[in-house]
Amino acid sequence: MGFPTTIYLPRWDGAARTRELGRNPTEIAGSTTLALIKDILPLLEGKPTASSFPSGGHRFTNLAPLTDGTLPNAKPDFYYGARSNQLEPAVRQALNDQIIPSTQDHGCCPVAPNFFVAVQGHCGAAPGAMRQACHEGALGARALHSLQLFGHGKGNPGDCRPTYDNKAYTTMCTYHSGCLGIYATHPTRSRSHSNHQDSSTPTTTDYVMTQVGQWALLGDPETYQRGVTAYHNARDMTQEFRDRLIQQANARYTAGQDHQFPGSPLEPRRRRRMSQAPGRGFCGRPSRASRLCERE
Repeated sequence: MGFPTTIYLPRWDGAARTRELGRNPTEIAGSTTLALIKDILPLLEGKPTASSFPSGGHRFTNLAPLTDGTLPNAKPDFYYGARSNQLEPAVRQALNDQIIPSTQDHGCCPVAPNFFVAVQGHCGAAPGAMRQACHEGALGARALHSLQLFGHGKGNPGDCRPTYDNKAYTTMCTYHSGCLGIYATHPTRSRSHSNHQDSSTPTTTDYVMTQVGQWALLGDPETYQRGVTAYHNARDMTQEFRDRLIQQANARYTAGQDHQFPGSPLEPRRRRRMSQAPGRGFCGRPSRASRLCERE
């Protein structure tokens, strides 16, 4: 699968971009995260698409904790997920606390989120955005991983030993003081899990966050356009990943129903390959491989 290469970009206006992205020194101290979200996201997002389903500003109260429950519930500033009707009801029910972040608004919030934006106001700190992105990215990677595993056991995620392809299907963006950062998270077998442990021992999973790139949006027009293009490519690519894994989970469930074995593995004739063809990088430039998708 190739990367998008044609991206709508607003015309560069250096003075306007500097005012909106960086503000002048007298405004820096008073800028808040909410104000930045309102002012900056439209610049990054560009024209909305009919298939987009964003949300944000509410806590993920329905997801199972990543650790021992001491971490507070994540509260993304902005994120993308799938519409609930994209998933078979049985799949949603089986993966409820893995892919459904919140049940507020009568289940109208996006499910299986895998694209997040963390914004820090000028009074905030860049490490705070990094920690927020790390937490949210792990939740998104776990959600996509649970879709990958669905149907390979007895219908429940815990009925089979996890497998890992070391590919990232979740992307996080951070914005602080005019700098856009993009990161990817992928699940991997925990280093603390010994290969000599008994097969009945549950496999633990680590979530690895990798930096993809950073762009100073207050700089020259070329850097600004590369950063916005990278944002669009990351957003669109994660949607493709999300939609594909949802389709495969639905297909495995349907195949199991057809054979009267709910949740059985997908028949080979229906299996879709997940191979990654060399494509283009986030900035629309050729690259050796899809680096976001596969850790070297």
